[in-house]
Amino acid sequence: MTANTLMAREEALARAYQLLGERFDDVSPDTRLDTSLRPFHDRPALVLGADRFVAASLGRVGERVLARLPLVGAVTSRSTARTSSQTRALTSRVRCYYDALTAEGPR
Repeated sequence: MTANTLMAREEALARAYQLLGERFDDVSPDTRLDTSLRPFHDRPALVLGADRFVAASLGRVGERVLARLPLVGAVTSRSTARTSSQTRALTSRVRCYYDALTAEGPR
């Protein structure tokens, strides 16, 4: 989980995006989405276009009350206001999920 250059960080993040998209496709074979990366407006970064995955996920929620709840943002919108010790605690709780993804290797 380290990348020492901007390019290495971008490549690792891009692969993580694609792995998450592939996971979505694995559990939702009837709602497969394109996991290729795309430009983010006029910025140089490539993104998955996660809004498509959110929309597809919400389309599968059977309980209308839940499906109509407002969206609250990404994990980073919750973690950026935390202190560094809170962020470390959160990171240690979710690290196992990322470790499991990297242990499987590329598809």
